Amino acid sequence: MPELFLLIYFFSNIICILVIEQNDHSNTMNVEEAFRILDLSIKSLEKRKAAAQHRVYISDVEADVIHVACLTILQDNAIKEADVYAAAFTEAGKKVTYLYTDKEAVNNTRDILKNVQWNALWEQLHEYFKKVHNRDIGERELF
Repeated sequence: MPELFLLIYFFSNIICILVIEQNDHSNTMNVEEAFRILDLSIKSLEKRKAAAQHRVYISDVEADVIHVACLTILQDNAIKEADVYAAAFTEAGKKVTYLYTDKEAVNNTRDILKNVQWNALWEQLHEYFKKVHNRDIGERELF
């Protein structure tokens, strides 16, 4: 009887481990989710620029792709998956506007991967989102 209990305990732990591993991969970013996040951000940017009678330029889109991707990576605690996030957000950038091409995507991917390794990134993101979107992203410790 104790052997049966140990066997059940062993298999239940294996099942729990498999479920946890499966759920860990559910955080991986995809283009559709990146597009949803980026599209909301770009629309917010367009509203703020229009209110000041300014246009959104490709440089604004590039900056938003980089900053939104980096913020999402940090919030999801996904530094190890930064390449997946960068690819998803740069592909989403191409869907947001036809002006955002493979050239911008390649450059922005490089910048995203470089920036997420930077220790002072959170302060830069905090400043960017406050200035450009009038949005407080909170403190880093919350994520």
